[in-house]
Amino acid sequence: MCRAERDTPDGGVPVFMTKVDWDTISERFSVETSSPNDHIVAVERAVHHLLGHAAESLTKCPAGEISAVLNVKTDLFAENGETFLSFVRDRTHSVVCVIIGTLSWDVLKSVHAF
Repeated sequence: MCRAERDTPDGGVPVFMTKVDWDTISERFSVETSSPNDHIVAVERAVHHLLGHAAESLTKCPAGEISAVLNVKTDLFAENGETFLSFVRDRTHSVVCVIIGTLSWDVLKSVHAF
């Protein structure tokens, strides 16, 4: 897993993505021509943009009907591709972190040993 932001905003939760998805973004947007810092800044901006839209969508959901996974069409990993925002929870926290990628957390867990 790779951190998808340099710092977690106050009141926010950490955001991660798989190394495969990180590499996909790097290849898609030709990161080798820019500095590593430019890449994390761009990814961070995209992640915060997605989370902002997710938060706006979630406020419109009736209480108790919020899914742990949202999927949206974005150009982040592929042209008009499906992007999953998985809100990972544990027994004591409603959201521990967010994993953004081309697969949902449930699929990732079944494929990889996390």
